[in-house]
Amino acid sequence: MKKVLLSLALLAAVAVNGFAYDWYAGGAFNVATLNGDSAVIVSPEVGYIFSDKIDGGLGFSLDYVNEAAGSVTSYSFIPFVRYKAYTSGAFALYARLDATIYAGDVKPADAVIAVSPVVEYALSDRFTLWTVLGAASYVSGGASDGLFDIGLDFNNLTIGVAYNF
Repeated sequence: MKKVLLSLALLAAVAVNGFAYDWYAGGAFNVATLNGDSAVIVSPEVGYIFSDKIDGGLGFSLDYVNEAAGSVTSYSFIPFVRYKAYTSGAFALYARLDATIYAGDVKPADAVIAVSPVVEYALSDRFTLWTVLGAASYVSGGASDGLFDIGLDFNNLTIGVAYNF
């Protein structure tokens, strides 16, 4: 019985070690102000690396907006997939496709589908920094229903961090 338990423990250790670098967790924290209005956004995410070029996962966003008319809190779920298009040293350029699905009583839209360029910098084997430089997006539902938008947004720059397991 001891040999079976020892064999299972060894197999589990090898499996976890081989599986370890396939997962990552991270997210972003945004604070924005414009004409007296402000917003705080917390966006954690977890992802799985499928290959050297493709990874995907699920994010969650909690948004708090304080405007002259009052304050609003909303949340959303964000499944995503990323394709690594270019790598040079510690830098990588991704194309990210995500679908933001809003939930709760107050939501700016039902969903937003977006394609975004993402620049990532590897600080080490475990930590990476990333930023989203804009998006081509389509909005479904809400006041902007049917809106198709393309742009680079350097006023609301998001910088995130990820930890690779």
